[in-house]
Amino acid sequence: MQKIGYIKYLNSQPLYVGLTLQEQLNNNLQIITGNPRELTQLFDSGELDFGQMSTFSYLQRQKDFDCLDNFCIASRKGGVDSVLLFSRKPIHDLDDESIALTLESLTSAQLLKVLMAEKYKLKPTWINERVDLCSLEKEDFTAVLLIGDQALAAEQQRFNGELKNWFCYDLASLWFEWTGLPFVFAVFVSRKGKMLNPDLMKTLSDNLQKNLKSIDSIIESNASSSYSKELLRKYFGLLDYELDEQKRESIQKFKKLSIVLD
Repeated sequence: MQKIGYIKYLNSQPLYVGLTLQEQLNNNLQIITGNPRELTQLFDSGELDFGQMSTFSYLQRQKDFDCLDNFCIASRKGGVDSVLLFSRKPIHDLDDESIALTLESLTSAQLLKVLMAEKYKLKPTWINERVDLCSLEKEDFTAVLLIGDQALAAEQQRFNGELKNWFCYDLASLWFEWTGLPFVFAVFVSRKGKMLNPDLMKTLSDNLQKNLKSIDSIIESNASSSYSKELLRKYFGLLDYELDEQKRESIQKFKKLSIVLD
């Protein structure tokens, strides 16, 4: 049985939704979902050999994993609506201020640290804790980093005219404005020495293309009070799933800046 890990956020659904139970049985395949941190822990414990891994986690584990060409989660040009910094002050005024970082993914937190240090030349105080929409009601910090579905739900509130007292910054947009490159949040990896069956890779690739051509079905199944169809249609239009040369360049730039930061 080959276990493949997928990040459970909405942006990953085109990669695995629609794989029927029969297809999974035929390919001796089991799909495991979790947030980026949870999947990384499964990779580290040896319970997963294939699947999505957040980009910074992969960069820390390159000696053990290969990045496959097939899939990624990346921005096209500009923002992605699901990696957002909410701040009570303009971003240029966050020097020495407290910023709460999500515990769910190292990549988004590291991207924010790179942007603060290298783009804005600021040194805020970082607070690592479990953050969600309720964190915006607390007074414990000046800014909050939300990612994934929590960030998208907050974006829906902004779309509805709420959260007017907050400045909001899309990290992928800040990265693109600074570097001219899309940002890659997650890649598809395999443990060194392990190979996925080419037929299975074709099944996964065909499923992705099928979902991208019929994205309205995913939008329909996820539309709710938290995410309107209009917001989801915009959201999926911001995402790119192909790991091309420009995105590889972006990953290397992020790696270089992260090494400088360390």
